Amino acid sequence: MLKMSWEKVGEDYTAERLKKIFSEFGQVEDVVIKSSKKKGSALVVMSTKDAMVAATGSVCGSLSNPLLVLPLQPAVATEFTSAQSREETNGLNNLVGAGYQAYEDTVLQKLQMV
Repeated sequence: MLKMSWEKVGEDYTAERLKKIFSEFGQVEDVVIKSSKKKGSALVVMSTKDAMVAATGSVCGSLSNPLLVLPLQPAVATEFTSAQSREETNGLNNLVGAGYQAYEDTVLQKLQMV
């Protein structure tokens, strides 16, 4: 998903226009617009991660009123979080019995080296 915002100056963006702009990068599944008097914002759901990444690195929309396009959740952070979660899960599996003692020993050795 992409999150975008723009200033409400001059020409405004519609769901159809956003879909047309972002379809250049890949299939657009959905567009949701939220507007206030001064700013507009929208969420655009792309069908693939590659399409989302391609759209994020581009300048989109009108030059007089460009869109600020950001991923709703950064892909790198998601991958890091899931890898970190797996490591923590594996670490918890070792916290039983002899595995826990071995873990404590390695931590103690590392602390003594510092």
